[in-house]
Amino acid sequence: AISASSKYLVCGANTGSLYIFDRETSEMLRLISNSELPDPVHLLSVNPSDEDILAIASTKNIIYLLKLNLSDRNTKEKILLKMTDHKAPVTSMLWSDEASGSIKIYSGDAQGQVWMTDAKKLVQKTVQLYACKSPVVQLDCKNEKQLLISSKNQVYLIDFEKQKATKVGSKPRNGDYGACFHPTVEDHLLAARPSKNLWEASSETSQVLATMKLKESLQILPNTTLLTRYSLPGAKIVKWPSIQLRKLERFGHVVVSWDNSCLIVIDPQNGGIVEWHTDVSLVHLVVSSDSIFILHTTPAEDTVVYRVDSLPAPQYAEQIYMRLLEDTRKHLKAGNPISDLALRSIWFQNSSLLVSSSCEDFEILNETGNILRLFEELSEEESNVLNAVSELLAQAEKQRNEIEELERAERERRELEEKKLLELQKQKEEEERAQREREEQIQKEKQEEEKRKAQELQARREEEERQRLERKAEEARRKEEERQRKLKEEEQRRMKAEQEELQRIEEAEKRRKALLLSGAAPEPVLQEKTEKAEGQAENLLETGLPPVDDVAEGDYEEAVVNITPVKKSGKRKKKAGGRKRKKNVSSRVVDIAPPKLPSQTSVKQKQEIASIEDQPVIAEPVISEEISVEPDFSAS
Repeated sequence: AISASSKYLVCGANTGSLYIFDRETSEMLRLISNSELPDPVHLLSVNPSDEDILAIASTKNIIYLLKLNLSDRNTKEKILLKMTDHKAPVTSMLWSDEASGSIKIYSGDAQGQVWMTDAKKLVQKTVQLYACKSPVVQLDCKNEKQLLISSKNQVYLIDFEKQKATKVGSKPRNGDYGACFHPTVEDHLLAARPSKNLWEASSETSQVLATMKLKESLQILPNTTLLTRYSLPGAKIVKWPSIQLRKLERFGHVVVSWDNSCLIVIDPQNGGIVEWHTDVSLVHLVVSSDSIFILHTTPAEDTVVYRVDSLPAPQYAEQIYMRLLEDTRKHLKAGNPISDLALRSIWFQNSSLLVSSSCEDFEILNETGNILRLFEELSEEESNVLNAVSELLAQAEKQRNEIEELERAERERRELEEKKLLELQKQKEEEERAQREREEQIQKEKQEEEKRKAQELQARREEEERQRLERKAEEARRKEEERQRKLKEEEQRRMKAEQEELQRIEEAEKRRKALLLSGAAPEPVLQEKTEKAEGQAENLLETGLPPVDDVAEGDYEEAVVNITPVKKSGKRKKKAGGRKRKKNVSSRVVDIAPPKLPSQTSVKQKQEIASIEDQPVIAEPVISEEISVEPDFSAS
């Protein structure tokens, strides 16, 4: 048994082993020999929506759902479900066409039982859908809405939406006849009938709409070899009574019918057979979306898997040409004459196919014509083929020249466009460069302007700071001048006051001396001044500071007072209305040393003061009557 998907090809053996191949490289990906699958493999089916899940029907009527884990070589396969409800050999398995991820499969057996298995359900994973009166031959489904069951005697249509089952047609049949939905017409189905007939029925009403009789087209169309190196039409077979339409499989826009001896390709749209092959010796056939895989038994009883692709006629003829050319070159390279080449008829057949398919490849037609001219004694038919190839070659050469001219013109146009594009690009680059330079110049000027403004601002700030400092210095100078002026005025005033005081002191001293020497009584004013001077002298003794009214403290140093005590001979008598002065009282002689003048005192003033200090102390006079005179210290 075999099964195929878009990526993998799976082959099952009688030993229960599974061989998994990569479709593109034909490399074997994995050999599965699971101890839980000991029975020979009867049927295989890969889930099209999840190619990693494989359904296996064994010869013991058991269906396994196997997780292959092909993406991870280190992970072994795993059995997802084991279904044992079939009591007869499983004859057909079909995966549901639901969206990706579905694990739902339909299966039919030789007793006519049809089951549905859903591995994703938690309970009741398997349910019986229908029971036919004869063995199930084939199953087909459409959009998860309808299920088509083809048994040996009848075709049944199960509608899941309407939840009912109906027979297709009224006439029974007896044989392994299949059925499928129409590949191109919506709501139609096809059912194989005896005598190479094909029913077309409605999938809505289950009524037969038409019967296609394919017997005549089968006799007209020549048989084609399929599994040889050169699959070309062979001789016509007038009678082939054993050929019948059996199972039906959709393949693109056509339908493939097959049994163990024949493969027939049917076009249901046109109601005829496209081609048929009797060299297949089919064991099993699988149809995928783009290829047909045939499990074939050779005459030596070897089992081989063939892949059949559907190609358009020109592409098909080109494939045959490549094989012919390879074999012919090998033959000529070995030194064998062209007359011994057994491929002469195949060359002319393929040349006819190239002509009928209107091949436009100059190289293929030219090489084909050269090979055909090597053959001698051409028949009329072969000459006609050669002439047709020559005519087609001339057309191809003309077309090639036209194409070359167009290509040359296009190449020149592209070169011109590329040149213009380069010029535009160069111009654009030049403009961009100029723009960059302008921007750089503008930026540079802007920076210079900012720098100039910053310098001007700095200079202005420095000038303002200089002016501020000058104003401050000027203000300080002005204040200093004002202070000096005030000090000078104060000094002049003080000097004047000192001079006046010195004059008063000198005058007072002169008067005192004169009074002392004359022995006359002091005048009232002199007496008052004398009393005031005595009070100031007492104050001076107590505080040690001279009572100067208009001189600030600290301008003069302390004065030296020399008081010579005189013994009193008696008490003073008070006068009426004032002080009474006693006669013959002892008098005091007070010498006041003038205070030292500050440093600002002029030299003349210092000399005058020094002259006063150098005067001798007045000796105690001898007076008949003692008079106590109080000096006036108010000015000092």
